[in-house]
Amino acid sequence: MPDAITKLKALLLMHPDASDLHLKSNMPYFWRQEGKLYPAENLLSHCELEKICQVLLNDAQKNMLLLNGHIDTAFQINALRFRLNIYKCQNYLSFSIRYIKQELYPLEKEDSCLFDLMQKTGLFLITGPCGSGKSSTLATLINARLKAPCHLITLEDPIEYLFSSPHSLIHQREYGLDFHDFSTALKGALRQDPDIIMVGEIRDAATMQAALTAAQTGHLVLSTLHTSSCTEAISRVEGFFESRQRDLIRLDFSQCLLAIVAQRLLCGADNKLHCAREIMLATPAVRNLIASGNLQQLTSQIQMGAQNGMRTMKQALEKIFFQENALR
Repeated sequence: MPDAITKLKALLLMHPDASDLHLKSNMPYFWRQEGKLYPAENLLSHCELEKICQVLLNDAQKNMLLLNGHIDTAFQINALRFRLNIYKCQNYLSFSIRYIKQELYPLEKEDSCLFDLMQKTGLFLITGPCGSGKSSTLATLINARLKAPCHLITLEDPIEYLFSSPHSLIHQREYGLDFHDFSTALKGALRQDPDIIMVGEIRDAATMQAALTAAQTGHLVLSTLHTSSCTEAISRVEGFFESRQRDLIRLDFSQCLLAIVAQRLLCGADNKLHCAREIMLATPAVRNLIASGNLQQLTSQIQMGAQNGMRTMKQALEKIFFQENALR
C-alpha cells in the first residue's frame, strides 16, 4: 500500500496537462483541463490528507490552518511545481492544487509593446479572474527582462514561478515565511536597491499606496488585480480608498501608470484554451481621462490606440474568433 505522499505524486503525474486537481476527504477527486472539470474514481482518505499536511506544512502553517481553516502554500515534485490551498469543509480537509507550468509560452507578436514597458519605470497591472493566466503573463515578461542585468524582488503568497538568471540578482520572498505584511514589505523593498518589484496581488489601500510610491520613485512595479477589464481595474484602485482621497489617488495613479492588461481564458471551438487580452497603454490622453475620472471614455481611447498596440476585449475576442474560422 503506497503512503499518502506517494499516492498524491501519482495522481499529479497522472494528469500532466491538467490545470488543477481537487481532493476531498473520502471522496473521488476531480481534475480540470482546458477549462473543463472531470471526475475520477480514486480517493484519498481524511487520514491520508492529514498525513500530507504533516509533510508539506511547517509548524506555523499548521497553526494557521487550525486558526483560519485554510492555508496557501506551494510545493515541488521533481521539476514540477504546484500551488496548494488547503481548506476545511464540514471539518474535513480539502485540497485545491494548481499546476504551475514552468515552461512559459511566448506572448503574441502584436503584444511586443508589453516587453518594451519592462525597460521603463512605473506601475504595470495585469488583471483578470482567477485562473486567467495572470501569473504566467507576469512571469513571461519578467523572464524576458531578466536577460539584462537587474535586481528583482518579488513579494508573493505563495511563490509560484521560480526565476533564475546568470545576469540578475533575484530575491523571491514568501508571505508568512519571509514577511507578514505586504505594504510593510513593499516599503522595505525600496531600501534594498531593486530595479523591479513584483507584488503577487494588490489587496488593500496600504499595499496600493506603497506600490504607487515605489512606482513614483523610479522603480518598475508589477502586480495583479481581480477585475474583468482595464476600466474596472481603475475603479477597483479607487475603491481601496475613502472618497476624500480619490482625487489625489487618481492623479498619482495616472502619473505613474505604464499599462493595464485585462485578460481571460476561453475554450474555443478547437477545444483549446485561448488567452484574450485587452491592452490599455498610459498615453497622455489615457492619463488625462484617469486623472479627471472620465473612465467611461477610456474604451474609445483604447480603440483609437490600435497603432500603439492597444485593443479592447471585444477586439481581442473577435481576433480569436476570426483566427479559428480561418483555420477551419
